[in-house]
Amino acid sequence: MVRNEGCPIERNYLSQCMQDAFGRSHRIASLSNFHGGAQKTVFRVTCEDGFQFVLYIWDMANNYFQEEIQAASDHQESFGAELFENNNRFLLQQGIKTPALYYMNKERSVYANDFAFVEYIQGDYLSSYFTAERSVQDQIFIPFRDQLMRMHDSRRQLWGKAGRSAGGYSESCHTEIYENAIEQLRYASLYEDCLARNRMRLTRLLDGFAAALTPRSDYGFIHSELGPDHVLVNDKLEPYIIDIEGAMFFDVEHEHSFMEFRFDNYRHYLDRADLDEDRMRMYKLCHHLSLSAGGLKLMQRGFPNRLLAEEIMQSNVENSLRFLD
Repeated sequence: MVRNEGCPIERNYLSQCMQDAFGRSHRIASLSNFHGGAQKTVFRVTCEDGFQFVLYIWDMANNYFQEEIQAASDHQESFGAELFENNNRFLLQQGIKTPALYYMNKERSVYANDFAFVEYIQGDYLSSYFTAERSVQDQIFIPFRDQLMRMHDSRRQLWGKAGRSAGGYSESCHTEIYENAIEQLRYASLYEDCLARNRMRLTRLLDGFAAALTPRSDYGFIHSELGPDHVLVNDKLEPYIIDIEGAMFFDVEHEHSFMEFRFDNYRHYLDRADLDEDRMRMYKLCHHLSLSAGGLKLMQRGFPNRLLAEEIMQSNVENSLRFLD
């Protein structure tokens, strides 16, 4: 798969949509593809008067996980304009900082894919501040922790997507993660000998972890893949959560088990004393197995940053095998 580096939306049509969105003419000076994500194409639009915004395009042809998206059930979805719109509305209602949605186009009358205009946050990813002075880290990570707690403490008795009329699912949510981890282990074992040799041992370990979990009927709202590359920090040191399509009501431990190995300063700022250690352990292994297969798939499907994809795969294979020690 080769990504189109130029904006696929014809400029005149884009200008018309900008008129609808902003109520006055902004003449486009430049469009730059500045996001190397696997799920959507993102452009920064700079206008002649200095105004900037972000253009999100949900183009399945440019998605590196087409097969998984097409096979996903409703509650496994993490791609699409509807999810972004619903989650953006919910997060802002809860007082969580995320870029504002200016305009959504789902007509597909002129252009075949949904797209949106979103607030441009000028700044760096949160990871840029891991080595900052403690006083600077405090300015960023303490408010970020408070936002996370507010988000995670938004509770519901059924897990699932916000804004869906069905209201959620009553069966245990950890079953979804366990079954996916088993499938990702099977896939990765086809190509990685070290996983193939240890596949049965890892499977038995997952079985034991899942069997230890007790039923639950209280869920918090989580991002689902909250790494430091999914948080932008503006020039006022305010953190904004991005790439929110996969957000949903779920076990909060699913989020924390991911953040634990993605945030260098997790223990200092983000750790919570009320987490279920059994869930933390199972979800952490499931994350590593899923990322092992995910990195492998990116390598196989032409992701432009092959070194990053290989690093994701190798590091998570190693972390998966450490569970056997």
